[in-house]
Amino acid sequence: MKHFGLLGEHLGHSLSPKLHADIMRQRGIDGDYTLVELPKETVEQDFLTIKNEKYFTGLNVTIPYKQTVIPLLDEISPQALTIGAVNTIHFTEDGKTIGYNTDYYGVLALMNEKNIQIKGKTALILGAGGAARAFIAAIRDSGASQIFVASRSAKAGDTYMDCPLVSYDSLEQEFHADLLVNCTPVGMWPNVDATPLSREIMRRLGAVAALDAIYNPEETLFLKDAKALGMIAANGLTMLWEQAVKAQDIWAGWKPE
Repeated sequence: MKHFGLLGEHLGHSLSPKLHADIMRQRGIDGDYTLVELPKETVEQDFLTIKNEKYFTGLNVTIPYKQTVIPLLDEISPQALTIGAVNTIHFTEDGKTIGYNTDYYGVLALMNEKNIQIKGKTALILGAGGAARAFIAAIRDSGASQIFVASRSAKAGDTYMDCPLVSYDSLEQEFHADLLVNCTPVGMWPNVDATPLSREIMRRLGAVAALDAIYNPEETLFLKDAKALGMIAANGLTMLWEQAVKAQDIWAGWKPE
């Protein structure tokens, strides 16, 4: 039996065990998937212990450790290095730990599912945290002409992954975006009545599509407002599923380009 898991700090509500169980059942893989909760104070040493035990074939990594694990790994894929975050680790048979980012493929799958064409258009990412990194990389590689990142701490001239940072106050003024992406936790259960943008601001931005990395609840207030304004709207479930599929591909021997 092969052993896989999810590395994080607080994992009680994770859907990953169910998703990976479904994938393994579909593929006939004899394996299990466990939650590996580690405290911030000892995560580095605990991870090295896990590596030395040689128990796992692969681990997914979630917040707040997607960047923490990078210096602890033997190799990082070029794509994960560019994104600056690792969400999948392969423990190879020769004892190496290699980090990848499959969130990137999840974003591409989500945009493809909703037929979102961003080439030559403008995207606005809400939130300058780790969740935004894969979205920025995938949207940039899809040909967006401009990507802005909204941050409450934005200062003039600041950038995030080479994207201009803008304040939320600036969105009250003349600003346009074809695609809106919520990469903040605002609106996540149990705070389901919260939204990162008012419906009026969303209307003035003039976007045709809105994506939310959140999948609990399935329809956030942000997405409800987007639908009311006639936008294409989707949560992060497709992204979550596809990144899990790609992780299993990697653990089975597939290497992303």
